[in-house]
Amino acid sequence: MKIVSSHQMRDLEARSETLGISTNELMNNAGFSIASHIAKNMGPMKGLRVVSLVGTGNNGSDCLIASGHLAKWGATVTAVILKPRPEPDLRRQETLEKGISFIDISEGKGNCAFSSIHSLLINAHIIVDGILGIGTSLPIRDPFKTVLSDIRALHEKKAKYFSVDVPSGVDS
Repeated sequence: MKIVSSHQMRDLEARSETLGISTNELMNNAGFSIASHIAKNMGPMKGLRVVSLVGTGNNGSDCLIASGHLAKWGATVTAVILKPRPEPDLRRQETLEKGISFIDISEGKGNCAFSSIHSLLINAHIIVDGILGIGTSLPIRDPFKTVLSDIRALHEKKAKYFSVDVPSGVDS
């Protein structure tokens, strides 16, 4: 695996577009690759509980695409929307059609308390971090900060943690 800085990643994405590879195609490829990596490391998805933590940008979209594949392969997936996503959100709509449950705690849509997210995380076999991407600078604020603290506290438990690019909170 090659690791690149956020600046290098932006350059690579721009070069891809000049070669005729759209952002949409990059996201679809990333989402499938993420899901494939998870399945390769975890084995059959049937019966596994996945919590996907979804941010606002392309990282969140990559996470939703990966979630769709994991659900198609038999996992029970709950996507937690932490911040408002662009409207219309085609990625969310596509994922809904694959039978994924959503919990939306973004601004004013808080139909779920943080205790419910904590409960989901405790019972998850897999946590997919699609919260923050290369466009994020530190420090991290709520609701991300609270959820990331929960994840750190659960680090010793059984859930396997997969990040879309780098774990949220790590400066890229």
